[in-house]
Amino acid sequence: MDARLTLPRSWVERIFNRLHGVYGSQFSGKYHQGVLVNGVDAGLENAMQVWAEELGGFSDHPEAIGYALDNIDPKFPPSSKEFLALCRRAPKKQAPMVEHKISPEELARGLEKLQQTQKVVSKPKEDMLDWARKPRSAIAFAAVYELAVRDEESQFIDILDDLRNAGHVDGAQLVNRWDYAANGWVRA
Repeated sequence: MDARLTLPRSWVERIFNRLHGVYGSQFSGKYHQGVLVNGVDAGLENAMQVWAEELGGFSDHPEAIGYALDNIDPKFPPSSKEFLALCRRAPKKQAPMVEHKISPEELARGLEKLQQTQKVVSKPKEDMLDWARKPRSAIAFAAVYELAVRDEESQFIDILDDLRNAGHVDGAQLVNRWDYAANGWVRA
């Protein structure tokens, strides 16, 4: 026995009746052999079996068969392959959309997460020149001084000027150093 899906016999009979109604003998004449087996035309019986097998994949999609019946060529009766192609062109059923309404609690949680994300995103960037702006030792200050004197980086000139204006530098000497533990300037 063939494990392929087949359309129910009653469906195929309805399709054939509809096509016979539209095309008359032009459709049924394609299949009649005139040989009766148990009172049924053998050619028509064979054609119905082929159509049932060809369209078996649409047993769960009767709307595709309806689409094909509504879109047949009014002049020429379709073969089983042509009818199958029409069924395949049927628009797909859209799954029903489920509307989700946000509860006040969900809204509050979402807003809280948004605010937390904004805090993380809006954090000030780490100052990569913090070591130069707050020198902890004479060696760090010497590096700032050397870079400012050589004018390799104009930002070190500005940093040196800021240190002088704040009174942390006396001439070319570091007067105050930055103490990270105390989070402030201390005498060098």
